[in-house]
Amino acid sequence: MRMSNLPALFALAITVAAVHAADIPQPESTPGANGYSAERLERLHEVIQASVDRGEYAGAVSLIARDGKTVDWRSYGYRDLDKREAMKKDDIFRIYSMTKVMVSAAALILHEEGKFLLSDPVSKYIPDMAEMKVYQGGEGDSMELVELSNPITIKHLFTHTSGITYDFTAPAELKPLYEIYPVYAQQSSEDFITELVKLPLAHQPGEKMTYGMSTDVLGRLIEVISGKSLGVFMKERLFDPLGLVDTGFTVPPEKLDRLALLYTTRDNTLMHLAPDDENQDHLPVDGSKVAGFESGGSGLYSTAGDYLRFGQMLLNRGELNDVRILSRKSIEIMTTNQLEGLDDPTHMYSESDGFGLGVSVRASLARGELLGSVGQYGWNGAATTYFSADPKERTIAILLVQHMPFDEHGLFPLFNNLHYQAITD
Repeated sequence: MRMSNLPALFALAITVAAVHAADIPQPESTPGANGYSAERLERLHEVIQASVDRGEYAGAVSLIARDGKTVDWRSYGYRDLDKREAMKKDDIFRIYSMTKVMVSAAALILHEEGKFLLSDPVSKYIPDMAEMKVYQGGEGDSMELVELSNPITIKHLFTHTSGITYDFTAPAELKPLYEIYPVYAQQSSEDFITELVKLPLAHQPGEKMTYGMSTDVLGRLIEVISGKSLGVFMKERLFDPLGLVDTGFTVPPEKLDRLALLYTTRDNTLMHLAPDDENQDHLPVDGSKVAGFESGGSGLYSTAGDYLRFGQMLLNRGELNDVRILSRKSIEIMTTNQLEGLDDPTHMYSESDGFGLGVSVRASLARGELLGSVGQYGWNGAATTYFSADPKERTIAILLVQHMPFDEHGLFPLFNNLHYQAITD
């Protein structure tokens, strides 16, 4: 529904919504007790609220934790503009590519059990992957494809160096193919692979990083190796052990009233993306699956509180509340830049960050323009969702919005800097 863009419509005091005690993801503390300035954190609150007041975003939730304690957790604006429903701290969001971090961690569980090696060819478990071809040149009917010079390995999937792209990251000559193939419309991950292998790789495996559907293939790998659906495996081995009560590939009917609506901006006006919107491109608005199958690259719903618990497990080097999910050595390799040795050791969206096993990793302060730390890691999601963990500062920062296209109004760099400038110890 079309909504007015007048700032007055969006003016809403920051809502610090009450949550049930059982829903508090970490022990609560105060900024001053954990090395933050409460006054400086107000700068962060004011910037997010101003963005909402200007009609750039309908609403948001921000969460900051340090040393395993929640020091700042706020909600802003509206979950549903039309109904004037205020955003709540425990509302549910489509996290899209933040799914990749969780699926990568889940795959590492199987790695620790000796079920595969990072150097294994993916075709050892998914034979059809051996038949993929590599784009060499030309376009249309004159497109030249060549054989694989080396197999796609499981590590290539983790690091997005497989040559598998998205439509928006594919070379111009390949974009028509990636746009028309209905890979995400398939009703099973097996059928997804059947369609995917028809597409040319953008380059030889291991040559460089090209962001794409590699983690969807990793999700299928988890299913093949574990003998369980991706959702069941992740629930049993990751979500339930960590106490993630609102994370999954669908939103159950009893929780739909907590699902934040998805918006976009058209003609300087916020618009709710409806299910039949021709521009939504498989973006769910009703709690159903993102794709026809459980997408390992973009399919999860979650909350700030749930994702904090997951992030704290990573920051604790694999353990949360005496429950160990991964070893500290797995977290170490996961959060180490795996692009070292390539011609370009940074990922395609940054000159300062490399990429580990499913997460970006800050490799240089000098080459970046944002505050942070070497070793800081995380990833974001297409509907404007943000996750960053910093081992040096022992912090986690999360910002969840529901807006397409991604970070249209540049809130994330501001959030990053405003988080770091509030640290005082």
